[in-house]
Amino acid sequence: MFWTGSLESAYNSASMIKMQMQFSGINNFSPWTYPPQFDLIAALLALAPEGLAYFIFTTLTFIFYVCILRFLAREYFDIAILAIAPALFVSIKGGQNGFLTGALVGLFCLTFIRDRLRAGLPLGFMVIKPHLAVGMAVLALVNKRWGVLAMAALVVGLTSLLATVVFGYHIWPAFIGGVGESAQFLKEGRYPFYRMTSVYALCMTFDLSPGHALLIQIIAALTACCVIYYACAKGWRSEHMLGIAVLSSLFISPYIYDYDLPIFGIAIALLMPSIIANASQPEKVILLGCSWTACGWGLRHRFAHDNIWSVSGICLLVIYFMVLRIVSAAERSRTKEIPPLADEPAIQ
Repeated sequence: MFWTGSLESAYNSASMIKMQMQFSGINNFSPWTYPPQFDLIAALLALAPEGLAYFIFTTLTFIFYVCILRFLAREYFDIAILAIAPALFVSIKGGQNGFLTGALVGLFCLTFIRDRLRAGLPLGFMVIKPHLAVGMAVLALVNKRWGVLAMAALVVGLTSLLATVVFGYHIWPAFIGGVGESAQFLKEGRYPFYRMTSVYALCMTFDLSPGHALLIQIIAALTACCVIYYACAKGWRSEHMLGIAVLSSLFISPYIYDYDLPIFGIAIALLMPSIIANASQPEKVILLGCSWTACGWGLRHRFAHDNIWSVSGICLLVIYFMVLRIVSAAERSRTKEIPPLADEPAIQ
């Protein structure tokens, strides 16, 4: 649509769906609400034939993601891959951008652990899906990593300027209008909630009103941010703070899909050593079962086209609270093992 001079109409759902029908012959409700920065990627991919564009984007982002996951998971890489295997299949099958966002989040974690200013670069590039980066931004804010936040803001500013130069300033009102349409569609329940993993989607599938569902989502988001603050205030290990921040990010936005769950894999990679060391065997079985269900529940629609619940949301909540308990216990044990100062008597 960019190369034909009609990019702004992509943010109008009626025009976008009509174009999808003309291009693919499939009547699929898929509004376009990505920030103009992601339009830069889409426009470049459109220069290649459809199959080649899919291969380039999916292959390169998958390799990027797997390399980052390997660095974070280390000897637990095989287990981490196993835990999120259905989500990998979902992203590959649909050519979605879950590998790209997952790799950016993982790269942020790698550089943040090493106390580097460059952590602001992947955080800034998460402007392509900013609602998935809130947990990391909160973590940087609580830790007073002003340089990281400034770097992220600079990346957002420069990429916004580039998008404005390439697409024209009219792209921004169109984008804002598309986001407004998306919010209305979410309220009307037009999105496939069985593929969504948010607390909002879970509430909507239990027939709560949009207002009540949104209120519960806001409470969940605030609670997730408080958990991140608690982990930082208690001085948790960097891997634990980052893992919990990434995991908490999954509960902040009402708009999150199963193909976004490679980010969940980053959290698992960071927290896996503590889970393996401190979880009981039944807990490990429950965590793996919930992980597979959360990552792969949307695939059920291939075999059953009924209006099914957002079971993924339930499973992620179970994982969240179980992991919080396990990591908290590990941190308490670590604190008890810290020896007293030389001039202080040991506590018997």
